[in-house]
Amino acid sequence: MYAEVLEKFVHDRRIRTTSADTYLSCMRVFGEYLVVNGIGSWDGVGKEAVIGFFRDRGLTGDYRQFIKYVSALQRFEINVLGMKNAILYGDTATALFQEARRSRGKRYEGGGSGMAEGMIERKVNALRNEKMKLALRLGLRSGLRVSELAALAKEDLEFTEEGIRVNVSDGKGGKQRSVACLKDEYLTEKLKRYTAEIEDQFLFYSASYMKSNAAKLGFQMHDLRRSFSKRLLRESMAQGMTRAEAKAVVRDALGHNLKTTTDIYLRKKKGGVAVEP
Repeated sequence: MYAEVLEKFVHDRRIRTTSADTYLSCMRVFGEYLVVNGIGSWDGVGKEAVIGFFRDRGLTGDYRQFIKYVSALQRFEINVLGMKNAILYGDTATALFQEARRSRGKRYEGGGSGMAEGMIERKVNALRNEKMKLALRLGLRSGLRVSELAALAKEDLEFTEEGIRVNVSDGKGGKQRSVACLKDEYLTEKLKRYTAEIEDQFLFYSASYMKSNAAKLGFQMHDLRRSFSKRLLRESMAQGMTRAEAKAVVRDALGHNLKTTTDIYLRKKKGGVAVEP
């Protein structure tokens, strides 16, 4: 069953390899849940099993994880079962989405680990692993996703009089963009030297390795992206832009399609309620 899922996902050229791996992982977890509950085939999946899975795993309380599993199921329905709405549909889907949406605001309240921007930067700067320090510091200055950092080659970096520019050739959804990093003379000097010496295909570590190192320091890799977005907003407004204009700059730098997605990154916590700066 799993081999079939993997083959269908991997051979669909519209799906990136990393996405295919994520979908497969989700379907394995779902499949194992069905087996434990005595359901041995996809034909026997009823609404009770679907609702039970999402609730037992706590997915309706974490909107991002909820959407990840929904996407995997939808891909599975189309690519493997050959039809939409074969498993997740009707009243079942409506009930689960209503539960998940109620948790959406709570999920982003304050954002990420909650560690202050200054503390994150101090922890990054204190690292003895120079390669990891450069990767995380570049994340703070560029707002790149961890997958984008992991995919960087030295040809993707440009050093100009204004600082560092990163060319992302395969961002989320296969999109390309060019990001002007926040100014950092230390990072510019160190990266110039580092890229001149390195012979590896990729500049930094794998996404999973960087995530685990960030977790050991007490924050998430996505916190670097949030920190960048807020600082870029402040610096853009300090240059005379209106808040709307500054938000548009942040949106382009982060590679978002929707303004509402960028707004999530710019919220801060005040009195237990998420508000925009």
